[in-house]
Amino acid sequence: PEAIGLAPGIVLVSGALVYQTLMLTLRTDTTPYDEAWHMEFNAGVVSVLFMVLLGFVDDVLDIPWRAKIVLPVFSALPLLASYRHGTDV
Repeated sequence: PEAIGLAPGIVLVSGALVYQTLMLTLRTDTTPYDEAWHMEFNAGVVSVLFMVLLGFVDDVLDIPWRAKIVLPVFSALPLLASYRHGTDV
C-alpha cells in the first residue's frame, strides 16, 4: 500500500515507450530520422524511471534525508547530458 506510486510510474514509462515505438514504425520514408529527439526522449524516460525507482526504494527502505537530497541530482544527469539547445537567457 505504501508503494502505490510504482504502478502509475510503470504505466507512464510503458506508455512513453509505446509512443516512441509508434513514432518509429509509423513514420514515412520522407520523414527524416531525428536522432536528437530520440536521445532527449530516452533521457526523459530514464530520468522518470530513476525517480520512480527512488520513490519505491524510499518507501521500502526508508532512505535518510541526506540521500534524498543527493539522489535526484543523479536522475537529472541524463537530461543535462542530452540537452542540446542554448542556455542563454
